[in-house]
Amino acid sequence: ISLDLDDQNLNALAEEIVKRSDDKTRVWSSEEEEKVGCLDFSRVQLRRIFSRGSLEQGGRFYGGFWQSIPERHRPHIRIDGKNTVEIDFSTMSLRIICAQEGIEVPFDRDLYDIGLKGWIGKDDPRRKPIKTYINAILNDETGNYSLPKDKLDILGISHQELHQRVLENHKPISHLFSSGIGLHTQFIDS
Repeated sequence: ISLDLDDQNLNALAEEIVKRSDDKTRVWSSEEEEKVGCLDFSRVQLRRIFSRGSLEQGGRFYGGFWQSIPERHRPHIRIDGKNTVEIDFSTMSLRIICAQEGIEVPFDRDLYDIGLKGWIGKDDPRRKPIKTYINAILNDETGNYSLPKDKLDILGISHQELHQRVLENHKPISHLFSSGIGLHTQFIDS
């Protein structure tokens, strides 16, 4: 596994990764991603991380250097010199849950859209904190998770309003939030 980049673009990528790791405003998609502050081509082995003592909870792969490559550089990832393609399934956990519940969801529906005024879709800066919140409460069996204040400030709403909007916009599956089902969807995804 390699990157097909010239020296100038490789240096730009390395600087971007270091800068990203220092960004205190960034919403990380995983704890693992946050820990990566350098471009280390020796990280080629993957490991699966399971949760709660079960081989059917979690199970995603972590550790490969290519997983921390910013999106704009990913088309340059090569396997045995061959081009790669990254397929992104939007709102995977919610879509798996809906499928299991027999609920059809249009492929173009953004399941992180909770009806906030002025929503602009996938490029909306509020989308990442909403994604973080939804995925966290799918895994949180205690129902205690809340976004940090700085992330709530990005949304411009209170924790209570965020929670209510998520439940209202996902009414058919609202009973599954705070049930821990997210770890099961990660297993299916993996």
